Amino acid sequence: MPAKLSLGLMSGAILILMSACSVGGHYGYDTSGSASYGTPGTGAAAGSSERAQEHMATQSMSTGAPSVLVAPGRLQQFEPWPPPVPTARLNLDLNAITERGKFRTVGDVSDYVTRVFKAAGYDQYSYWYAPGGFAFATSVECVEADGAPKAGGARWVPNVDPFAGDWMKNWFTAIFERPAGYYRVYVLVVTTDTSAPTDQSLASYPIVKDWAMHGRPFLPEDIKAIPLSPSYIAYVNLYEFKQVSGESPRLLSRSVADPMLELKLAGIAFGNQ
Repeated sequence: MPAKLSLGLMSGAILILMSACSVGGHYGYDTSGSASYGTPGTGAAAGSSERAQEHMATQSMSTGAPSVLVAPGRLQQFEPWPPPVPTARLNLDLNAITERGKFRTVGDVSDYVTRVFKAAGYDQYSYWYAPGGFAFATSVECVEADGAPKAGGARWVPNVDPFAGDWMKNWFTAIFERPAGYYRVYVLVVTTDTSAPTDQSLASYPIVKDWAMHGRPFLPEDIKAIPLSPSYIAYVNLYEFKQVSGESPRLLSRSVADPMLELKLAGIAFGNQ
């Protein structure tokens, strides 16, 4: 390949990669909510203060606000908080779930959520801290235009960390090997915080994908032990993107199908909801 052509292709690829990092924008929502970053839970454990301070100094890629931990190295707060305006939101009534009588703690709910999603084929997911409870995020999945998940191995987008190992190869995989179509992520939240959502522009594809990649596969015991009370709310946020060939994924302001139907097609069933 001629040197000039090779250099031109590389320059173009770098520009595409840079644009992918800045995907986002307003899609017809006017929200009054703003990001809120209180320090939840316990402080730094003995012997871990240096590591905690280093982590607190790390700036969030989504908002520029410091990361917040419940306990150093254990569970990071979901960011941005409150979650950005989603494509669609479904409120859950914990009293209507068939196992409600067993829900005495936050851990009872998280165990139930894990079982429900794993039964639907969601083997990769992450837990994050939310005020008083948790946020549960699924991996990015590819869906059909009617909201049904893609069949077989075409359903799941590989969780490739662009900053790990061969970062250039990872970026090419993330950008060029993602076919055109529809993609979605579910975020289930159990919390005592009723704040308005943050701006939808904060829900860019790289940030949403990061939710499933960098959380934890389970809740720490101190959070699981928190008792439930009538002040708790629960809801599912659907973040759905459309990928057009040669462009960055765009967050949709309306889901491709009825949100309840999409849950059903995905095999997600919450008791009598």
